[in-house]
Amino acid sequence: MKKSQKPTDNIPEKIHKRLHIIYFILKCVLAATIFLMFWGAAVIAFEKIMGYDIPKSGTEESPFLFHQYCGTFFVEFDRANSFASNADYSAYLEKMNTPEVKTAAEKVKGYLEFIPSAVLIAALILALRSGDKKRIFCGRAWRYFLVGGILYAFGNIYIYLNTNIIKGISRFDGMTSVFTQRRQYFQIYDILGLPFIMISGAFVLLMYEKQLQNKDTAGVSKTLKAISAVIIAGSAGFVLWRLGVRTYELIRVMSGDEYSVWLPFTIMESPEKYMCRLPFEEAVSPAAYRNVVLFRYLRDLPVFAMSAAALWAFVRVLLNNAKGELNTPRNRKLLRNAILLLIVASLILNISGLYETGLFDRSFNGIFGNTTYTMAYRAKTDPAIFALLLWFFGTYLQAIPEKEQND
Repeated sequence: MKKSQKPTDNIPEKIHKRLHIIYFILKCVLAATIFLMFWGAAVIAFEKIMGYDIPKSGTEESPFLFHQYCGTFFVEFDRANSFASNADYSAYLEKMNTPEVKTAAEKVKGYLEFIPSAVLIAALILALRSGDKKRIFCGRAWRYFLVGGILYAFGNIYIYLNTNIIKGISRFDGMTSVFTQRRQYFQIYDILGLPFIMISGAFVLLMYEKQLQNKDTAGVSKTLKAISAVIIAGSAGFVLWRLGVRTYELIRVMSGDEYSVWLPFTIMESPEKYMCRLPFEEAVSPAAYRNVVLFRYLRDLPVFAMSAAALWAFVRVLLNNAKGELNTPRNRKLLRNAILLLIVASLILNISGLYETGLFDRSFNGIFGNTTYTMAYRAKTDPAIFALLLWFFGTYLQAIPEKEQND
């Protein structure tokens, strides 16, 4: 008996091709992740079979330990710049390379913690597959975006608290470098940015579904307005906090105080997030220290401004969606402007980073006198990441039948 064909949405072919690309990107990311996990497991198994004992962190013969990332540069940790003596370095290696012994309860907890991640991955696959199969609306894809976004938000908050506050960062214990002095850093756009875009997208799709069925949209409209308010409040708080702190630090340094500013450190492969002191005492001169702080402030100011303008454009789209205005020329223009602003901000950040590394190397002794350039996405601070996410959002928005809207 022939299977009955499932109904599909009437989506323009140009938009469907973009939806296919988005789903293809997800499949590539998942395939690469699975391959790397399999490769890591295969290497560990090979080591055990062959009787090799490869340490997790450095050796007596190889002094390199790891990198830490701050925006567009990273610093390297090794025996020379992080330990008072060879004995301290040996003790550190022994501690870091000692196998971690987990209790049965800890193993069970680890397995349980994987469940939300598995559900999130499944939700993402189903949500993006619905676009690839032209079943966004008839397949009610908004449910997958909503479940995935909520799980992602709570999962990120839990991981941040567990890694940075409950357990704390221990890789620097036993070192003498400035990185033993750290402060907490809640990088809100990395922790909650993508989850809120997913949740917002879910309610935009639900709004259209309600319109299609001639149902009351008041509840969805209120939810979109509430989401917009939360995004504005959280983002404004973060920007004012960071901009206020940076301005205060700049005033202190430029006024001649021997004051050390704090830099945020993050890395894509790890949930570790913290602030580290940029030591005034390691600068080659007070003037050199002032030049570094002033350059970073002037470089980041337009990035702050453009990112804030892009965020406001996105919120305006959500507020228009709350009024029932979905795939309109005005909303498409707002999203294009937001994406363009983020791309320009990304270019400013990444290109100026080439000069920044040289400035650090000329201005500091010690660990900050030997920096290496990297793209900002490695530290999860690149505005281009959110330009790509807004393009995803805009593509799903344009899958909704177009409605002309007067400005």
